[in-house]
Amino acid sequence: MMTPLWPLSLSQILFSFACLLTCYYTYQRLTTGASRRRFIASNGCKPLRKWRHKDPVLGLDFLWASYRAIEEHRALEMMKGQFDLVGVNTAQIRILTDTVVATIEPENLKCLLASDFRSYSLGDGRKKLMRPVFGEGIFTTDGKEWVLFPLG
Repeated sequence: MMTPLWPLSLSQILFSFACLLTCYYTYQRLTTGASRRRFIASNGCKPLRKWRHKDPVLGLDFLWASYRAIEEHRALEMMKGQFDLVGVNTAQIRILTDTVVATIEPENLKCLLASDFRSYSLGDGRKKLMRPVFGEGIFTTDGKEWVLFPLG
């Protein structure tokens, strides 16, 4: 009798993966999703249009298109084209397991950068990924950290 190379069959691995994914999405809906729903209700936010993905589950098409656009030095044009395609200035993008809100709406940017900056954060993931590229600065720190960078 031959000993199997893997202790689990492919169907067992796929079933386990599906169970883990279900648990993850349930956890997200109950934690992050609940706080987002409270924020949306308290601020009267309108529903977001979703980015048009060929891969609506993981958004791999967006990642690949972004990578190519960055390599070809046309990332801004690519993003503007996507906003034109969706027909709005603020949209929801699916990237792997994250939902990202992207905007080119001047009033939203004004709120983020000027009038209500303390309510928003860049997030630890972005800071960790961007610091090797940009170093310490406005693209990798939140407002409270800006006091380390005096003007003048």
